[in-house]
Amino acid sequence: MSETAEHGVTLSILASRFDVAYLPLTVAHLVTACDYPFAQRMLVIDVSPPPPERAAETGAATLAELKLCAQQLCDDGWIDRVIEFDIGYGHDRRLQHKHGGQDFVQTRDTRGVPLWPWICEFESCQTEYLVHFDCDMLLFQRRGHSWIRDAISLVQQRDEVLFVLPLPGPPTKDGTLFQSAEFELVDESASENVPGYYRFKTFTSRKFLLQRSRLAKLLPLEPAYDPPRSNRSVDAADDPVRSWETMVSQKLQSSRFIRADLSSPDAWTLHAKTHSAEFVNELPRIIARVQSGQFPADQAGHYDLKLRHWSESPSAT
Repeated sequence: MSETAEHGVTLSILASRFDVAYLPLTVAHLVTACDYPFAQRMLVIDVSPPPPERAAETGAATLAELKLCAQQLCDDGWIDRVIEFDIGYGHDRRLQHKHGGQDFVQTRDTRGVPLWPWICEFESCQTEYLVHFDCDMLLFQRRGHSWIRDAISLVQQRDEVLFVLPLPGPPTKDGTLFQSAEFELVDESASENVPGYYRFKTFTSRKFLLQRSRLAKLLPLEPAYDPPRSNRSVDAADDPVRSWETMVSQKLQSSRFIRADLSSPDAWTLHAKTHSAEFVNELPRIIARVQSGQFPADQAGHYDLKLRHWSESPSAT
């Protein structure tokens, strides 16, 4: 039996019209770096009009340009399927009840970010395992290593593990992570074939592997109203809500499930927090360095890309 048949895995990458300037580079990079026989590679694109909060931002492509970019990624063989998402997706009553436990009618969070694209990809995925990346993520993986295989192994051997992620940021010499959330190192060296990991009770929506049947045990989520619903009218359908990531974190904290960030230095990720013109110009060189395992010394242990150091500093490796 092939590995794809035994452990069917779908890759899903999320993008919007604000990402078109760098999307071809990061999609090709992520597919290459993962080096895994995915059953399907999906690109989920947000075709909704930009919210008022982002209407004045520069750098947004037109909807036609976003769709053309997505089609080109298919034509070039990086993507198998493009899924167009819009905020109307969240009006499906069945999905509202499944994922929110009630008539959860909100479509955007307090920042104007859509709440439903991750749910869209879960519902579109046809395999047991799903690997998600936001399109502004970068990944290093040593040749011959597979963080996805390690993640699946961990999920299968530890039933409390719901989300598995690569190491956040390049490794430090002493294993230090510069994270705001609380975590603890779980040493699995005494257990054969179980990878070590950092244990978190918070969630990040930017990258993860999950087993869909296990995720179903966490549902429904509880909408995180801001301010809390108890302080507002129960009939107010437009009550502002916090991010989907926050909702997952809150449910995770009250459940037996955890997020596991793999401790192996053989695969690590970076998040491009700023999408400036400088970032876009530097991106080809940054990707080349990441893929070769090189990084500035000041980046070690830090998950968000420190663009200035990549432009100025020699590699730590």
